[in-house]
Amino acid sequence: MLDDQWIPPLAGVNARLGAEYGIEFAHPLLDHRLLEFAASLPVDPAIRRGQRKIIVRNALRDVLPESIVNRWRNIVPTKISMRGLYEREQTKVWGYLTDLRAATLGYVDEAAVQESYLNMTSIISAAVMPR
Repeated sequence: MLDDQWIPPLAGVNARLGAEYGIEFAHPLLDHRLLEFAASLPVDPAIRRGQRKIIVRNALRDVLPESIVNRWRNIVPTKISMRGLYEREQTKVWGYLTDLRAATLGYVDEAAVQESYLNMTSIISAAVMPR
């Protein structure tokens, strides 16, 4: 995961967007305490039959469905899901950001949420999503 080409650009985008609104974004798998713990573990239990992230899978075994825990594909969102959020499904996402109940209750500023999504969409499309 540390060599994933999407993590540094997205972390930078999240940090900039969060700073605008006083929110700190942090990827849980990049927490130094978790990395230090992982580095202290023996290598053998970390990989089983070629399946990666065994420790994460075992930690979440009681929380996630077995089909997710035992899947062979990525267990972390990839560029495909990012493209879905910021390109293919933009209309659907925009629908979720319209007539927000939280805005009606005064918890969030709907216009600010929509503006943040548009900013994030343009930043990610321009900087992170080469065609």
